[in-house]
Order: sequence, then C-alpha cells, then structure tokens
Amino acid sequence: MPRPPPRLPFPPNPPNFWLPTPIHPRPDPMSSPSFLQSLYIFLLFIPLVTLHEVAHAWAAHWLGDDEAEDEGRLTLNPLSHIDIWGTLILPVLNFVLNHSLTPLGWGRPVPFTPDERQPRLQMVLFAVAGPLASLLIAVILTACRTLFLAPDSTWCNLLDTAAFISGFIGLSHLLIPIPPFDGWLLLGAFFRLPEELMNPGNVWWFVAFFVLLSFTPLLSAIGALTYYVLAHTEHLILFLK
Repeated sequence: MPRPPPRLPFPPNPPNFWLPTPIHPRPDPMSSPSFLQSLYIFLLFIPLVTLHEVAHAWAAHWLGDDEAEDEGRLTLNPLSHIDIWGTLILPVLNFVLNHSLTPLGWGRPVPFTPDERQPRLQMVLFAVAGPLASLLIAVILTACRTLFLAPDSTWCNLLDTAAFISGFIGLSHLLIPIPPFDGWLLLGAFFRLPEELMNPGNVWWFVAFFVLLSFTPLLSAIGALTYYVLAHTEHLILFLK
C-alpha cells in the first residue's frame, strides 16, 4: 500500500503569527489579534521562558557557580524567573504598539560569574544553555505532535503554538546581540567587548531595544526561521518513522 503524502508540517496559517511555510507562504490573516488570543500566547510564554531560565541556572551550577542556586533559581516555579519588563510589560507593549503576538521577551537574568581560568568558554556554555534548551523543547513538542497525535486532534494547535513559542525564544536569544538577550553574552565572549559597553544598564541599550521592538521585519524573519526549523524537523521525523 503506497504511503500517503506527508501532511503540511503545521497549519497553512499558523495560529496568531505571520509565519510563511516552506510550501505555501501566506500572510497573517489576523490584523487585529483578540484579547483571548493574546492571553493564550501569554499563558504559554511564561512556563516556556521559565524553562529557558532554569536551563541557564543549571548550566551555571554545573560550571561551578552557586549564585543561581543561592538565589533559588534552580526551581521550576515561574515566580522565581519572571522579569517585570521582559515577561510582563514587553509582551503587552509589543501587542499594543505592533498589534503582534510575537513572543518576544525574557525572564529574570540568571547571575553567573565565570571561572577566571576559562572565562570565555564558560560564558559561551552558560549563554547557549538557555537557547539550546528552548530549541530542544520545541523539537520534543513537534515530535510528540507528529508521532502521537492524529492530524485532526484538538491538541495539535496547542503543541504547534507551544513549539513555535519555545523555538522563537531560543532563536531570538541566540540571534539578537543586545541585552538582556543571550546573544549579547556571546558577543562579549567572542570579541572581548569592554564591561562598560556590555553593561545592560547603559541607556543606549534601551534605545537600541525599542528600535528593535519597532523593527518588525527582523522579528518576522526570526519567526519564519523558527517555523522552517520546526517544519523540517517534522519532515525528518516523518521520513524516519
């Protein structure tokens, strides 16, 4: 019996985002997301960004720095990881200013002081721990959807959306080189930038961030990249199944 053709990796119009698929690029049909849709994304964003920060905390612990453990950051309790600006205020601003449900944000930064013997290597390992964990979670959610759910299951939308949010968190933190994203830690580790320039309290970083917030093509590009990664992940799973 011939094998049926693989279904689309995700719905042709992914929920709530402008995310072109590798097969049928389509614009976002929703120009004005509703409050309930925003709340839906927000409630998924909080536990996923919590897992991102927990990965940083465990990386710091594994690398020998106990600051995160002393601050109680090795827990899955979201209250220990919520950042007022990055987890609560920014998503609201993004929705109000851009009418966008793109899950741009972060949790409360995890403290970390690298060992003086290998500061660059330790900082790189610490910085990539969160994004890699977020991407791994996205791949696991995609695999669960592909292997264990029927295409018409009501749970598909939930797993699709959660996978995208987690993947977007991972890629945005890797690719955006300004604080408090992990990309700025990588930038500092690779190019040995001076501490004064890399200080997140520098007013120019806040200016750069709000310019970024209004530069939606960059966010759309990261969203499209996230979607392509998850789409090809599912194609690979179907091929190996």
